[in-house]
Amino acid sequence: MGHDPASGLFDARATKSRAQPKRIGAGEYDTPDGFHIRRRSRGLFLHRAAALEPELLLSLAEAIESLPMETFDLAGYADDDGGDEWLAEAISQFEQFSTAIMPWQNDWRLTDDWISEELHSAFCWVSGNLPATERVHAAWKYFNREPIRPFSPIYPPTGGLPGTTGFRHYLSEPVPLLLVFRARWYPQYEFRADILGWLKGQFEQELTAYLDAVEKQMKAAGLVKTPIKRSRRGGDAMQHFDWLVLFQVRYRTQASIAKQYGNLDISTVADALRSTAELIGLTRRSTPTLE
Repeated sequence: MGHDPASGLFDARATKSRAQPKRIGAGEYDTPDGFHIRRRSRGLFLHRAAALEPELLLSLAEAIESLPMETFDLAGYADDDGGDEWLAEAISQFEQFSTAIMPWQNDWRLTDDWISEELHSAFCWVSGNLPATERVHAAWKYFNREPIRPFSPIYPPTGGLPGTTGFRHYLSEPVPLLLVFRARWYPQYEFRADILGWLKGQFEQELTAYLDAVEKQMKAAGLVKTPIKRSRRGGDAMQHFDWLVLFQVRYRTQASIAKQYGNLDISTVADALRSTAELIGLTRRSTPTLE
């Protein structure tokens, strides 16, 4: 099993086929601000960070050990009543969490605001009164989650995605349904092998026309193709997230990363670190003049 284009997740068991360019994102299109691309990539980075540095999760468990379970009360966030009281409570819970993990963020050079926001969302996603260590490990699965598949039959065309506002804002009308292909086989007059080939050809024509029409709608609404993350020298482009983890979290130099991954040119690693950090909005640690 290699990289799944629909999930954007990294699989270390990948084969050589993974060296092909991969689209970064949950799907073929995204909003111009890259909402889904950014969320998916941030989750990938955090997922790989824990895989490459196990101490990351152990120290995070220590940081949140004293927090009350109410800090991660998902029911409070799902309350439909809203109002000032709910907002004040939500802000208070997040501030308790962000204050508790601030030293942890500083220690691991993960100081951007989105880190604490994504982590708190993941912790709220976990149900049950779990000890800190178990809660941390359970929460981290949030960053390696698979999307619901097949997506379209489960969520009829509403013009948007559950839990996001990105597509609803851009689409003036719902994504059209794929029309049911209507045809009959008359076995009294036609052989199965003959009709099978004809039906496949007709259906493929309709399917292609449908996909083209949906893409035309996406472009008209201002959505853009998700970008392709390319690699050099036949490597795996998704390794760029690993490189960023090694550089940022494990404090490895660009030179040592370049050597580990096949004696690459340092500029290759530097370019990948810069572009991947920009993709997820990560403030990179300072780099020594000499690598």
